Amino acid sequence: MPVYFWVRVNEGIVMWEKAVEWFVFDLLGLSEKSLLDKALAFFIGDYIKIIALLIAVIFVMAVIRSFIYPDRVKNLLHGKNEYAGNVMAATFGIFTPF
Repeated sequence: MPVYFWVRVNEGIVMWEKAVEWFVFDLLGLSEKSLLDKALAFFIGDYIKIIALLIAVIFVMAVIRSFIYPDRVKNLLHGKNEYAGNVMAATFGIFTPF
């Protein structure tokens, strides 16, 4: 990936951190010197990032699963050796966890 992409990613991260700090320290009026308030700012920022990541992963997996039909998977696994079928089913489960 070009360096320009990573510069933009870094700028986005810095902008996100500034927005969380503005929310916690300016809008809520908490102190920047208190360790508890800094921990709260960290928690709020990471909570929102984790929720956004979870939404993105669920969306991508839903799109992928819309192209995979259960009957096709059953036909693929039908007639296989028990161990080979278990390995194939587990591998399929890794790529489509939801």
